[in-house]
Amino acid sequence: MKALLKIFCFTLVVVILVAMFVPKRIVRSRMPELNGAITHASLKAEVTVRRDDWGVAHIEAANATDAYFAFGYTVAQDRLFQIEVLRRLSNGTLAEIVGEAALPMDKISRTLMWRKMGAQLMEEPEKFTPEYLAIMEAYAAGVNHFIDTNPAPIEFAVLGIEPQHIEPVDSLAIQGYMAYGFAEGIRADSVYSMLEAALPDHDVAELFPGYAHTRAVTVMEGIVDDRDELTQRAEPIETADYSGLEELVALVEDTVADFGAFHGSNSWVMSPARSKTGGAILANDP
Repeated sequence: MKALLKIFCFTLVVVILVAMFVPKRIVRSRMPELNGAITHASLKAEVTVRRDDWGVAHIEAANATDAYFAFGYTVAQDRLFQIEVLRRLSNGTLAEIVGEAALPMDKISRTLMWRKMGAQLMEEPEKFTPEYLAIMEAYAAGVNHFIDTNPAPIEFAVLGIEPQHIEPVDSLAIQGYMAYGFAEGIRADSVYSMLEAALPDHDVAELFPGYAHTRAVTVMEGIVDDRDELTQRAEPIETADYSGLEELVALVEDTVADFGAFHGSNSWVMSPARSKTGGAILANDP
């Protein structure tokens, strides 16, 4: 069993034992309060959060920043420990709470400098729209308000830590970690290059079915001209040059095996009643 899975199972066992032997009122005292009203100086108008029978939060707000504040607050209600883990994964500080098993992932986080790159981006606000900066601030404020006004979930008590405030830069760092998890090319392209060099007389492409190197049927406005890059292939590397790729693939495989990677996609469907053209819209990642 992999290191992180062992840590997770141990934590789960401890949580179960605590739930069995500690009075229920102590456990329940750390559950989020889902009913009532809150106030915050940043809110510009009334916001309503309604949870359906499945516990999904539905947010109604008069403006985007209020909606994102409520979104941050409700995400913290449901997933504050997950936020803490993702923040530490992307910042390279997970080993501080789970031990040496997380050091390889922390080293990758710091080598790829997700936190540092996010901080550099925040120092150049002109690279963002004012609206984007505002909603990142609002989301962080919502998460932090929950932290300041509620007891920490039971996972924090088990590990003996306190939740930390988040900043907009944490959101950018987490995006870096997610991009790393989604970047199958780190492994696939490296293996492809090694096979091309080792088997020059074979059509290696047959082993890698997937996206064609042609223009997409539809693309986002503003990147159409960049589609030509998909048709370009780099020159094959020499056999003596790919030894570093083997080490890279091994490193990625080891960390993914222990910590997992993001696999999935987002699809969005909009009904004709909600579009300007009166037609349905189906969208997916470009």
